[in-house]
Amino acid sequence: MARKSPEARVIKIADMISNIRALVASPPAGWSSGRRLGYLQGCRQLADAGRGVNGEIEALFDRTAADAERSLKEETAMGNDNDAAAMRQLESAIGQPVHLIYLTNTSNRPITEADVGMLCREIARSFPAATVQHAEALFEGCRRPILVARIRSDSTESVVALAQRLCLTFDEPFVGIEVDGRYIRIYADDTG
Repeated sequence: MARKSPEARVIKIADMISNIRALVASPPAGWSSGRRLGYLQGCRQLADAGRGVNGEIEALFDRTAADAERSLKEETAMGNDNDAAAMRQLESAIGQPVHLIYLTNTSNRPITEADVGMLCREIARSFPAATVQHAEALFEGCRRPILVARIRSDSTESVVALAQRLCLTFDEPFVGIEVDGRYIRIYADDTG
């Protein structure tokens, strides 16, 4: 840092100010307060090596670093650091639930690219995105190729409606879905 141009040192210190603010406001997932304090200490060492080019920016860095340290230490003192239950609650509150759809293959036929395309078209009628993958299942004592779709949605009803359509489209007596970690069979005769 000390060998960088004065302009480069000012830019780097300004960048660290921004990073430190983000570190407190929205830390990287999984970073404990201890890790964030370590990062802050590294920033301080880098800033110290680059001092002497812009007193205002350096003073702003010092205030930002002190505020961040105080905030991180308070967080640790309150017991919020890496609390597993709080992390799980936060993760469940962020983003949408993921539902799994198991396209059964009761006739044990080969799964073709046409099947994948048909599944993707059916999903696209109701959802903007999904992940589709080939898998194997055990049904009535026999290994069978199946397709599994992962769909982000707040609407379990929409996932059930898709499963009902898939029963008809693929001529399957049922399609499995996983909702909140529970497996449910959706039968073709459940469609209206």
